[in-house]
Amino acid sequence: MPAKGIKIQWWGCVLVVLFFTAEASADKILMKNGDRFQGTVQTMKAGVLTLSTDYSETIQLQTSEIKKILTLKPVKVYLSNGKTIKGRFLPSTPGNIKVAAPSGRGYALIGWDQIQSINPPPEKWEGSVSFGGSRNSGNTDVFSASLGGELKRKFKKNRIEFTFLSNYSEQNKEVTARNHYGTAQLSHFFTPKWYSYLALAFLNDTFRDISLRTTIGPGLGYQVWEDDVKSLNLEGGFSYIIENRREGQDEENANSRFAAIFSYRIIPQLLFANQWIIFPSLEERGAYKFRNQASLKTDLGNGWELKLTNILNRDSNPGTGVKKDDVRWILSLEYAF
Repeated sequence: MPAKGIKIQWWGCVLVVLFFTAEASADKILMKNGDRFQGTVQTMKAGVLTLSTDYSETIQLQTSEIKKILTLKPVKVYLSNGKTIKGRFLPSTPGNIKVAAPSGRGYALIGWDQIQSINPPPEKWEGSVSFGGSRNSGNTDVFSASLGGELKRKFKKNRIEFTFLSNYSEQNKEVTARNHYGTAQLSHFFTPKWYSYLALAFLNDTFRDISLRTTIGPGLGYQVWEDDVKSLNLEGGFSYIIENRREGQDEENANSRFAAIFSYRIIPQLLFANQWIIFPSLEERGAYKFRNQASLKTDLGNGWELKLTNILNRDSNPGTGVKKDDVRWILSLEYAF
């Protein structure tokens, strides 16, 4: 029995050698279970490597299951420590790869767990536009409409984001809601996880007696997760709020700011997202402003999505005749680009 086992292992080694030393015509991957793939390594993100082939659709492989890999051309590797290296992949011990320098002089030995991405796509603007509305006539005459949008772009160490949401409704020719909300945030990553930010927000709400509320301030953030399934960012900092009221007294005050931005793809076609922000006052004990925006989106295909949004705004000191809580539900059709 031992001799037979040695013979099987010997032939296995021969097959591996033949697989990786055959005439170079494609990138080659050997999996831990013995499966072999040939093609061209395209990208890798969140532990999933994408391989294009001439004989099938694009193949996605878990890097944790890759035993050996060989690439014909150099690939660009972004490490989790923020560094970037470029070179060909050469076979190494399981869980590790050799990245050979393009000059052919020397190589770097790294583990799959050290790689953040491979050949990431070029930075580009991403965003969405959404529209929702309803119309009832007859015993009641009700009309409502909402328009929203998001725009963001990620760079190697920076991220810029914009959002906008406008709501309007009327009943029996009388306006019952009119508000506009917009944000802008610039973030700079000084490590793969930690970043500084400058956040700006504007709010106009007729029925909350807010002519214009301007919020601006810096802070620090920590990116807990960021992959194709889930993301979580935690932020803390300071904000200065200038609030001009239509009828009440204008206010200016300093606040701290804490935020949690979370998303989770429940299934490939269903995404849940939630943004939680609170502004505790630094001048008036117990006073705060709070906003929570939760949404559920389902993919309809070709960039179109159906989106259900719930927004809760709370002001501990809303002013005379204004309620503390303001809640709104929005069902909209969204196009992502």
